Amino acid sequence: MPTGRRGAPSPVAKEIAAVLSRALSETKRTQGEIADQVGVSQSQLSKILRGDRQMDVDQLYMLSGALGIKARDVIHEAEEVTTVRRRVQDAGSDGSEDE
Repeated sequence: MPTGRRGAPSPVAKEIAAVLSRALSETKRTQGEIADQVGVSQSQLSKILRGDRQMDVDQLYMLSGALGIKARDVIHEAEEVTTVRRRVQDAGSDGSEDE
């Protein structure tokens, strides 16, 4: 039976958090201001931006809007970075075994 707890965030979820965190750092707004606009506590927002707390689609949409970016752009950037990292990791593991 499900416990209601989510597992660890996926690599793309972690990267979404990183994209949002970078976007916040480019604004002159505080976490508290953004949290109030989104409707979460500053503590919850901090956890989201660290990738420690997953968010739902509505929160992603609201947070992206509060930061002046589109949710689809956040997802796209996160997917791109995650894909590149995966390819680099896969390339590093190809043929690297000792014979």
